[in-house]
Amino acid sequence: MMICNRVVFVSLLLGQQYFNGYAKQIYRNGLQKRKRRSLEDRIVVTNNQKMDIEHLRQFNAPISPKEQILRHRHKHDENGSRTSDSSYSASEDADDDAYKQKTESLPNPIRPGYALRGIDPDAETSEAVMAGGIKIPYLSLTESMVDDPNLSTFLGAMTVVDLVTPLSNPGNYTLFAPTNEAFEKLPGGTMEKYMGNGWGMHLEDIVMSHLTNDHVEAKDLMDGTEINTLNGDTMLITKDPDAKINGYISITGSDIKASNGIMEEIDGVILPPSALLDIATYAEIVSDIDVIPYSFKSLLSLLQLADLSEYISSTSPITLLAPHDSAIEKLEPAFVDYLADPLNKDMLVKVLQYHIIAGNKYSKYIVSGKNVETINGDSVRVFKNIKFGQYKSSKMVINLKATVVDSDVLASNGVIHVIDVFLVPDDVKDAYNLFKSNM
Repeated sequence: MMICNRVVFVSLLLGQQYFNGYAKQIYRNGLQKRKRRSLEDRIVVTNNQKMDIEHLRQFNAPISPKEQILRHRHKHDENGSRTSDSSYSASEDADDDAYKQKTESLPNPIRPGYALRGIDPDAETSEAVMAGGIKIPYLSLTESMVDDPNLSTFLGAMTVVDLVTPLSNPGNYTLFAPTNEAFEKLPGGTMEKYMGNGWGMHLEDIVMSHLTNDHVEAKDLMDGTEINTLNGDTMLITKDPDAKINGYISITGSDIKASNGIMEEIDGVILPPSALLDIATYAEIVSDIDVIPYSFKSLLSLLQLADLSEYISSTSPITLLAPHDSAIEKLEPAFVDYLADPLNKDMLVKVLQYHIIAGNKYSKYIVSGKNVETINGDSVRVFKNIKFGQYKSSKMVINLKATVVDSDVLASNGVIHVIDVFLVPDDVKDAYNLFKSNM
């Protein structure tokens, strides 16, 4: 009965907190206006947004972009799709009604007591505390966040990526939970963007960078400690004398025990490369890292000749089907020279635009066999797990020619799918075949 009364009290308290202060100011407009945008709206980025990305890079400056990529270990399933321990259901092609129902239930950003639905306060837990001689079970990590209104922004993000229920279940997690004040340090519009429809894997990447399935207590942290997070990143701990995460985040509330782990409150948001590096910057940095098995120097050179470098760095959101250097080396050199000739710039633009798709096209939401329109007006056809005659592949395949060798590489303005063949649209194939026949 005491715990039931506590739940009621927490819900009433949250009702007052969520409709006042930071949460209401930040999320009200974004959550009430979550409607599908036109193609033109989805691929336009303002100068202010570009400045925000630069602000984010400076905000996360203690770790260089190159080091971030090296420490970012993508996890993939057998089909080449990025995986994680949580499931995100909102995407450009997902059911709008289901997404609307989920997000519109989070005014600022969640309704009071939302995370307590379906949680039995009398359920057995792995640990308990003593209060006045009465044994009281520890709250779960989810309940602990609901119990602290200063974590409402992060709890709202967790709700959108379906982590509320998993963090109510048994486990042994450590959650580094940013306070509302931590989110206030981000440039305006950052969370509205990632909480919006079509950015699901990006938001999940941010949230999962705060969670590990290792038991970590602040009092035990040492200088140089590395903590592997569930999105594949690594937190780096420094101490001089106080512990810092990635050089700039302090732990403000430490070792808060829960029935399924431990929570550390932090004063900054941990930003993975997906929130810091645009597509062009990511491709440029990757090209200088020897341990990554592909580079994009040739593609970047062609994009520059076509005056498309700015487009892939500032337009948002887009998906780039990025042929690596080895893919372009397979082309006839005379054909590459032909495309690079300024007199043939229009053809080069058309060919490169055939590799760009408007919107975030996450691999798990692409339907096998479906045509996907590119920004040059032509479509590519995407297959998954195909068996076509003697042709078999467990990965995504484009036009039955290009295999996606690395899928769902996330950048601040979209998604990269790395492919092993340079794509040629139908109306350019005659010119391409002419060069092949002359060799």
